[in-house]
Amino acid sequence: MAITTSESLERLQGLKNDLSLLNDTTVPNVERLSAELESRVDEFRKVFDKNPRNEKSRQALNSGILKLDDQEFSVNDDFKLQAAQVAEALDVDELDAAALCIDAQQSIESLDRSPLAASVYLYHDRREYVLECLRLCLEKVVLGQEEGEDLPRYIPCTSFLDQVMSSGGKAPNPTSQYWEKCINAMMEAENSQQHVIQRLHTISMTGQRQSEELATLMNFQLASLKRQHDLLGSVAFWLAKYKEVDFVGLRHITTHLKQIDRYDATVSHYLPVLYYLLYSLGRGGSKRSADPHRQLKDSQDFHIMISSTKENDAWYLRQLQASVVACWVVAYAGLFVDQPDAASMLGVDASAEVKSYDALLKTAIKDGALHLLLATAQNTADNNWVDPARRGVVSFLLQDAPALHSDNFNASRSFKTILMEQLQAFAEHWVSNMPDTLRTLKFDEDEQRRNLQSRAQIRGSEYEYNIERFLLVITYAYEGDMDASSNFWSDQESFLFGFVEWAAQRQSTPRIAAFCEMLTAISEGQENADAAHNFLLKSVADDGASASLKTRRRSPLSWTHILRELEYYATTFRGKSSGTGSISYNSRSQPDQLVEAESATMVESYLRLLSHLCKQSPLTRGWLLNHPTFRIHEQLLSLCRPDVVGRLRACAFTAFASLLNHKGLEVNNGLWNALDEWLHGHTPFTPNIPESPVKNSPPTAPERKILDFISNGFEEPVSFVIVLIQLVMPMEDEITLYDTLPFPEDLGREYRMPGIDLYVDWVVGDIFARKPTGMQDVQQVRIMRLNCLRFIRSCLSSFNEGLISFAHISNISVDVAIQTSSVSTYLRLHPFGRTMEWMFNDKVLAALFSTACQDPTEIGAADWDSPLVLGVLESIETISLVLSKQATFHDVVRPELKKKTVQGGASVGNAALASFEDAILNNLDLITRLAFYCGSGHEQLATKSLHLLEKLSASRKLAAPVISSGRRRSENSRLITQLKKDSACESIARSFAFEMQFDERSLEQGPGSPGLMIKSQILGFLRSSLTAILDQPTAAHVLLGFTCSYNSIQPPEDGSFGGSLLHAVIQFLIECPEGETEMLMSWLLSVRALTWGVLCILWRSPLSAQFILPELRNEDLFLHQSARQFPLRPDTLWDGKMYSDSDFYLSPAADGCANALRQRKFYTEYAATELRHAKAAGLSTLTSSIQSTLLGLMTLPDGQQVDVMSIFDQLDFLDLHVDEPFLFPDTKFFEPSLFDLCQRQSEDGLVVSDMDKVQQVVTLKKNEILRVGILQSTTDQEQMEAEAEDICSCLQANNQKSAILSAKADNLKAWTRLATIMLQCCDWEPAQRNTFVMQLLQLMLPRIERSFSQGVKWASLLLQFGKILMRQVQFSSPGSGSELDIADDKIFQLFRIVLTGMQTPEADASVRETCSYICYLYLRGICSSDDAKSLRRSALQFIDSMGGRLMGILCDDAYSGEGQCRISALLLLGTFVSLSNLEESKSVINQFNMYNFIQIMVENLASIPVEIQNASGSAVTLVLSYHNASLALLLKLAQSRLGAAQVQNSGFFASVRDCRIFDADPDIGLDADNPQALSTYFDLMLSIVRIVNAMVLSRGPESDLTISQARQFVNEYRPTIASVYKRNAKIGNASEDNEAILGRLVDNFTVLMSFSGVLDMDDDRSVNGKSPRMFT
Repeated sequence: MAITTSESLERLQGLKNDLSLLNDTTVPNVERLSAELESRVDEFRKVFDKNPRNEKSRQALNSGILKLDDQEFSVNDDFKLQAAQVAEALDVDELDAAALCIDAQQSIESLDRSPLAASVYLYHDRREYVLECLRLCLEKVVLGQEEGEDLPRYIPCTSFLDQVMSSGGKAPNPTSQYWEKCINAMMEAENSQQHVIQRLHTISMTGQRQSEELATLMNFQLASLKRQHDLLGSVAFWLAKYKEVDFVGLRHITTHLKQIDRYDATVSHYLPVLYYLLYSLGRGGSKRSADPHRQLKDSQDFHIMISSTKENDAWYLRQLQASVVACWVVAYAGLFVDQPDAASMLGVDASAEVKSYDALLKTAIKDGALHLLLATAQNTADNNWVDPARRGVVSFLLQDAPALHSDNFNASRSFKTILMEQLQAFAEHWVSNMPDTLRTLKFDEDEQRRNLQSRAQIRGSEYEYNIERFLLVITYAYEGDMDASSNFWSDQESFLFGFVEWAAQRQSTPRIAAFCEMLTAISEGQENADAAHNFLLKSVADDGASASLKTRRRSPLSWTHILRELEYYATTFRGKSSGTGSISYNSRSQPDQLVEAESATMVESYLRLLSHLCKQSPLTRGWLLNHPTFRIHEQLLSLCRPDVVGRLRACAFTAFASLLNHKGLEVNNGLWNALDEWLHGHTPFTPNIPESPVKNSPPTAPERKILDFISNGFEEPVSFVIVLIQLVMPMEDEITLYDTLPFPEDLGREYRMPGIDLYVDWVVGDIFARKPTGMQDVQQVRIMRLNCLRFIRSCLSSFNEGLISFAHISNISVDVAIQTSSVSTYLRLHPFGRTMEWMFNDKVLAALFSTACQDPTEIGAADWDSPLVLGVLESIETISLVLSKQATFHDVVRPELKKKTVQGGASVGNAALASFEDAILNNLDLITRLAFYCGSGHEQLATKSLHLLEKLSASRKLAAPVISSGRRRSENSRLITQLKKDSACESIARSFAFEMQFDERSLEQGPGSPGLMIKSQILGFLRSSLTAILDQPTAAHVLLGFTCSYNSIQPPEDGSFGGSLLHAVIQFLIECPEGETEMLMSWLLSVRALTWGVLCILWRSPLSAQFILPELRNEDLFLHQSARQFPLRPDTLWDGKMYSDSDFYLSPAADGCANALRQRKFYTEYAATELRHAKAAGLSTLTSSIQSTLLGLMTLPDGQQVDVMSIFDQLDFLDLHVDEPFLFPDTKFFEPSLFDLCQRQSEDGLVVSDMDKVQQVVTLKKNEILRVGILQSTTDQEQMEAEAEDICSCLQANNQKSAILSAKADNLKAWTRLATIMLQCCDWEPAQRNTFVMQLLQLMLPRIERSFSQGVKWASLLLQFGKILMRQVQFSSPGSGSELDIADDKIFQLFRIVLTGMQTPEADASVRETCSYICYLYLRGICSSDDAKSLRRSALQFIDSMGGRLMGILCDDAYSGEGQCRISALLLLGTFVSLSNLEESKSVINQFNMYNFIQIMVENLASIPVEIQNASGSAVTLVLSYHNASLALLLKLAQSRLGAAQVQNSGFFASVRDCRIFDADPDIGLDADNPQALSTYFDLMLSIVRIVNAMVLSRGPESDLTISQARQFVNEYRPTIASVYKRNAKIGNASEDNEAILGRLVDNFTVLMSFSGVLDMDDDRSVNGKSPRMFT
């Protein structure tokens, strides 16, 4: 094979996937396929070429200068050595080896291998992919041609194949040289295998020590060469079908096979193409030949050659030669049937020729043709599953054949398919062309058998089993192929159906067994099984109940015959073999021994046929279960007696289990009772087990004795476990509720505690935990544990823990609604409890984790349906179930188990294990194995493993840092420690990174794409791990590529961070689309939202933000995602649905909409984060780039500018209007309160309905209604069903509405944060800034106006942004007159909308608070601006137009509102007063008087000290803010003459006196719970004094009453005033604290005393000789 250095394995894998999908259901991208094939013509043309090592290339390599692909390389000595080692290891040309080494350089790190190993891996992997692609291409084209399809998708493959098979652009070679190259490549692969084997043998013989990597490499090379040989055999077969091969090619392959002296898997790889050529050429040669006579002559010549007996034509493998002769003859014999004139053309006598063929075929059969075909069929068939019964039959039939090296063929599925098709062709040719030979063989063998049975000893005569071998060849050939098997039944006039009828006649005992095996194989699928059942019914010949066994065997095989035989042997047959179940087949045994051994085999075959038909055909199962005279279950159990051979007992158990397929409750309970009674010895067909010979041993229960007896061997315990699996599996009609016990409630009540704990203990404790420890066969151990795990999983999964909560919380009579008599009975008897208890047993845990922790390499090489992979999968699902349900077990079920233990049961769990996580802590190797399974190539195993990893990563016991008791410091979590062990995290991270690579083929596979499912699971695991322990290193950080200490993370210092899993996640987000051109796909949006979520967690976390943001920036994530933003409008298509469609909320499209909104939110958050960090870091260029992009113009790295969605466009999601949640339907039978307990919290923190629980509640309520008898008619029944459907639809739609509403709200928050950060961080020119603010205002105004009718949540969110915008408004901004007018108009519109909106009924306190504050900001701005006179006038007019309702709302909020609402109301009312003062208007004060508001505010002063002292903690600040606002309002009122009068007349001075603020000691204050208590006291004092001064100044000196009250105020509080003066003057021990406020307070006191005339009066008293009242 020529080495190419530019292609990648990923592209070859993609090509393989495209070719695999080239069928009717899934059509790949034909253009991509065509382009990929065109680019690889030369590579595929040379796929069979391999340049050997040669001196010229060796010298060129040693020169140090290499010229490869028009490139020149200078290489050092190390590289020369590496290339020489690769050339020796692969036996390829040195220059090709050098090119391979260069190509492998980039794979060294990803493979974690040495250069030699990386080169060898790359060479073989690439070769396997190329051969597999060639095989697929040929197979698809040939099958399409055979089916008459001429579809455009096949054109690229056909054109490609023609080019590949041409020579330098010439036409395809008619002599099929390309095919011959393929055959030669097979021979070369055999030589390469021998080369590797010899190297291994040399190393072993010489005692050389080889490294582990070298041993692994050579074993890999040997396994890969075997797989390549398998592929080459398939390619040769399809090439022969694509371009017909002539006799030259047939002779070429037979010449090679003559020389082979050892039969193994490599020989079997030649057989499909060999047999195909024999069949196709044996019928007269090529149908497209221009010279038919020549083709017939060639056929005749080959026939003469192949039938020659000359010594020089002898084959080393006589059986192989015999098989070739047999296949040729059965096809060649049909030549004269297909072409009547062939005899005359060849000049032969047709009848004489046919007779010679008969002799030739018999000779071939005698030489072992059927032996080889049967051995090949057996060894090629699936060897994953141990089938001792059939294996025993085949071994018996092959016992007189020479030994074949057939230890383990490990054939691929594709090879198995084509080989079995050729065996099918052999059977069809023989049956149709040479039926007389079959009849003769049968007659001769029957005669031999009669002679054998007539003599007591065998003397030189042996009985042949050729018909039996032929029947078993048919068995293997047709097994699993339902389409081919249907040929036996579709036409009852056909040769095949006639053969079945003939083979069913006059059968000997061994032939019956073989016929039953064949009938089992050709009855796969329900249709074929029904046909087989009808055949057995049709063949019934009633011989009479007294007919002898000999007479009955002369009749055709029928159900009557089978049932009579079973009944006969159930009562008379006794096995003399040991309990191990081994049967000795010996053709030279005594006749009675032979009959006994064969009879056991025959009964086994009956049972296997019966079991198969019961599984496949409901018709058969129902017929047997309802048979009027034959009690099938009793007869089967009678065959399970201890004195029957073990294998037969196993088959009887398997047949018993088959009766339970698609079972109903009546059948399940009936078979449970029958089995339990049999096990306890309460039936006549259950003999007693002999007592143990050990003296003084305690007595054992009968069922325990039988179970211990069944535990022997392999087949019996496995088959009995299968019985129990079928018995405990839920019925199909209870999949949603699981309210039925899997057995009768009174099972075993007469002789033990009711329940099946006995069976659970046997399966879990004995078979699963203890039995495999003494078994040597690994495959048997795997099968045994797999079935035990299936039983365990059924016991765990069929337990509905929700029934317990429903019984205690809901209004449903659960005891009435469920199938079990009561919930307590369900809880006590269900096998869940006992099974869960065993899950905490040390031996069971050892077996469970041993099954789960397998070699990842072996897992990757195994088939997906092998016992190994299925066992691992079952163990993982079992662990997941235990983790999910352990809380219910510990809290609810275990107390019940303790009661049972007190009553006599035995506790089996380890009390030291508080939770299952403790068991995992002792088996942490599970963590790394689960992670490695992700790259196994088995999609289901990968997804289940990742799902379990997600659960484990969320466990604090595993994810939390470990506290070291010795050093008292934190260390890495156990998860991190385990992942770091042996550098496993690096390999796992590479595997995860590979799985995260985006492949556009996954889009073509749709929502069920395995690749996207694995990606979703990886992302889910990362998210779970990152959120389990916040701001601490986690397993996700390690796998993402960080170096983790116990409390910090760092990027690696070796520069490997660029290829980490983190970058793979980022790249996936960049490459993965949201959908098609004009339609968004929900499944793509889901995985993209997951990806965004993981990155968001990382950039939000202080632990990782500093490292993540630069990486995102380096990948240009912001630019990529900005260019890909898509509109979220009502006309957007979601999975082909419009947002307005009636069923939108009931479809996956609603999930897509919610995920699209989440994506937009993440993008917006990232933009805000990036902008903030760029500003903080001083990256002005980046800041400007982000600003420009957000404004709609993005500059690409090459300088090109493109339009993108601006921040204004990105508010389009608000147009996705979501109606109010659907009201609960008006129902007659279902109360809304029933579904309250179905609510749960989603991942987004939403309270939603758990639809699984909803369905269970609906089912329970329906059951209750039906059993109570409420329904009166079928109309009521229909109404109940309709109501149930309406409820489910309503709650599901409301879930989707909640999700979309929440995503919209989060989006709006993120959008407002981004806009705010843009205002703060972007570099704006003043005019540009104002324009931006005005654009935002223009965008928000209509939405704010609509929000008041859309709900409080939206109004609050939009108003918060409106508040931010109002803060950014500059009321005295520069600009032209028109610009100012537009800006003023927009600002006034916001004020008007907000002021109007706060009066709507929907506006609650939070909305009114925000509205008040926005209006306050607006009025404060225009009141403080000299250029806003017109705005002030308009504002006052609008306020007046609102009438008394507005003022009433504000006054109520100011007095009795909550929290910030009353503060904002006071601030707004204060600006009203300021505005009216500036405009000299009395309207505001007049409206205050209407509501007596001033009086209320003044009287409220008296409660200030009490409220402050009663407040605690954070409430103090809120109380002070409120009173400061109220005092500020009073101050503004006092600043006008009218307002001052109103304040004074409202009893202001009396309220001040009542509040006793001025009575307090200025050195102590109000003793408030506030560290700033004294400062607070001075602030309050200052506010009151300022109000007094304002009243005095506003009223003027002509107001005697005001002056008098002010003077009285000063005189009354003269001591306090004096103390303030002294403190301000620092007289005494006064501190310097509060110096500023004291200064302002002294100034205000001075003003007050001056204007009130207090100082003048004091001076007068001094002059008049009165004692002065001086401040001291």
